[in-house]
Amino acid sequence: MKFRNGLKYFVFVSGLAGMLLITGCGNKSIIQNDELQDADSLAQDADSLAQAPGADDESGGTLCVRMAAEPEPESGSEPELGADAEQAPGADAEQIQGAVLETEGEEATPDADPETEDHVFQTWEAPLADGRILTLEVVGRQVDEYHFGVREVRVYNGDALLQTVFSSEGYWHEDYTSCWSAESAVEVLDLNFDGNMDFGLFGWETNNTIPFYYWTWDAGEGHYRYAGTLQGAELLPETEEVACSGRSGWGSYWTYYYHPNADGELLLARVVIEDSSEFDITEKGYYEGDAVRETWVPEEGVEIPATDEEIPEDELVLIQREILFEEVHDEGVSYFKEIWELKDGELQMISREEVFL
Repeated sequence: MKFRNGLKYFVFVSGLAGMLLITGCGNKSIIQNDELQDADSLAQDADSLAQAPGADDESGGTLCVRMAAEPEPESGSEPELGADAEQAPGADAEQIQGAVLETEGEEATPDADPETEDHVFQTWEAPLADGRILTLEVVGRQVDEYHFGVREVRVYNGDALLQTVFSSEGYWHEDYTSCWSAESAVEVLDLNFDGNMDFGLFGWETNNTIPFYYWTWDAGEGHYRYAGTLQGAELLPETEEVACSGRSGWGSYWTYYYHPNADGELLLARVVIEDSSEFDITEKGYYEGDAVRETWVPEEGVEIPATDEEIPEDELVLIQREILFEEVHDEGVSYFKEIWELKDGELQMISREEVFL
């Protein structure tokens, strides 16, 4: 049996625009004469205008171009995206959505769609337990016709850039995440119940529960740290656990439960596996086969963090097994449920009762 955070494998698992607006501006050249000019004079003036510097369109004037895209950087000074520099939140959004680029003496051409260029498309508030409210700027773009991707998250304390978190920290991606829309790309939550707001990035599309890359706030270090990949994460405040679940095949399901330690790190509490793939209704109207539900926990003294690495199966202990099975006899079919628990180092049946389906 193999267990894997994020993508879970078990013995019965097979695997898992740019807008371009051209307006006339500047001084427009206009032929003005107090006296009437003959046709030849008008033609000569027209030729002069066509050859004059800055004469671009039919109006003969200078073009003022406004487009929703970042201005071209100066030669040799192109900044690397996400560099940790003093930068006010929202600066990129203002550049991309409202930048004004004026060109003179050249024909205006549409620029690239700004959605395909890196831009700040979401801004979140992230309250901390110490009373501060951080600002999270999410930078991404349309990576292809059907997918949106996040490249980085910039973390600000007021106007000061504290940290740039790159999605490449996630296990499966180098540059951008992959999701079906910008709206679904990010979630902000207190993942480890410590009063500090954490966040996750939609990792990639699956036919299962969605895997997210998560970062939790490290109060001691004063920055976010990568916490691993979790699928279908659901917060359980009553037990301060995070339940991550999904389907590993027809009739086979898994749920991982994590709880935070004193440092806020998520540790595996238990694994629950349910397999009813062999338990199905027959043409005669009764169920056949067995359904099994198992609960595994780490060995005593073993801590297994929520990372992207495989969970070592030899460090897990089966502590409970529930079996639902059928018994066929002359009078028909009966169904029973047995519960086995770990006692004195081995599984022992503690109950057996008939159930009615």
